[in-house]
Amino acid sequence: MSATNSQNIQTLLKAEKEASLIVDKARQYRVQRLKEARTEAKKEVTERAEAIKQELASIVQNSDDIKTLETQIKSQTEVRIKELDEAYAKNKDTAVAKLVDTVLGN
Repeated sequence: MSATNSQNIQTLLKAEKEASLIVDKARQYRVQRLKEARTEAKKEVTERAEAIKQELASIVQNSDDIKTLETQIKSQTEVRIKELDEAYAKNKDTAVAKLVDTVLGN
């Protein structure tokens, strides 16, 4: 009986050792998987940050383009207003005289 008990104990010890190896492998796998997940998350965060930077740069560029266009339009408008003021000043006396002649029938 003692041989059978000894053999059973050896079988239990062997099973315990195998179970311990399985648990260790599972822990190692879990640790490895966590590292991979962390690395993948960092990569995704970096990619998203880069995409946001590019989007912001595009918005800033568009804003600068709009400001430049706004300045050009303002300048062109001022030039056109000045031209119209000059044309008005130059032609107002003639226009008034023609209106008076037309109204009075001269």
